[in-house]
Amino acid sequence: MKTVIGLFWRDENVKDSIRELKEIGLGEDRIHVMTRDYAVRELLGCDQDHVIAKCAFWGALLGIAVFGPLGLGAGLCECGIFDFGSALGVGILAAFVTIGAAFGAFMGHFVGMDKAERGYHLYCQGVCRGGKVVVVQTSDELVAKAVSTLRHEDALGVTTL
Repeated sequence: MKTVIGLFWRDENVKDSIRELKEIGLGEDRIHVMTRDYAVRELLGCDQDHVIAKCAFWGALLGIAVFGPLGLGAGLCECGIFDFGSALGVGILAAFVTIGAAFGAFMGHFVGMDKAERGYHLYCQGVCRGGKVVVVQTSDELVAKAVSTLRHEDALGVTTL
């Protein structure tokens, strides 16, 4: 089961899209019109914290992958040049890995915030400004028809969840 959503500004377009969706074989229980931003947030799983945490995690791993080899090289060079013990080299490696993880998580946090905001902004702001979100729950076979129907009726941001 897939969910197709689109934002409408005009009531006539909403009514026409519902009529056309019924004509392609979707029941009335599969078509919903949302006019409240909290309902749209709930539908979209507006759990922005999950998206942000996921991006921060991957950012931290990327930071470790980039800064880890640099720390390893710096630690080996420091110990080889100044003839220090291996403890200093391990300390340098740990510092680089920690810095890389922190920097990557920090950058991933902002990427995640942007990604989460882009996914929800159009629909939530649209509803707050008087638009209506049409939500269609359909089988995999009718997804393309539902998408084309919403686009035909001038829906904005038509996407499949």
